[in-house]
Amino acid sequence: MQVRAGGEAINVAVKGRVILNRTEHIVAAAVLGLGIAFVPKLVARPHLQDGSLRALLIDWCPEYPGLFLYYPGHRHVPASLKAFIASLREAYPMRRPAN
Repeated sequence: MQVRAGGEAINVAVKGRVILNRTEHIVAAAVLGLGIAFVPKLVARPHLQDGSLRALLIDWCPEYPGLFLYYPGHRHVPASLKAFIASLREAYPMRRPAN
């Protein structure tokens, strides 16, 4: 795995017996003390706030501005896509820029 901070990059050989591919499982394993989780802060936030997890290697963790959804145009948006967008906005409320 390669990690970066500023202009510096290092390769880290990660050996382990637990391999997970779902963020909620990764966080659950970290809470149980099975290892370090590299997950979006949004996912880890409740556990960081209640103290069951703590942030490590903060200088090596890039900040992401948020979620983005790209789709063609605003005309004739299918009802299913409108529902998906509404559920994302409800699950991940964001601060909208002031006009």
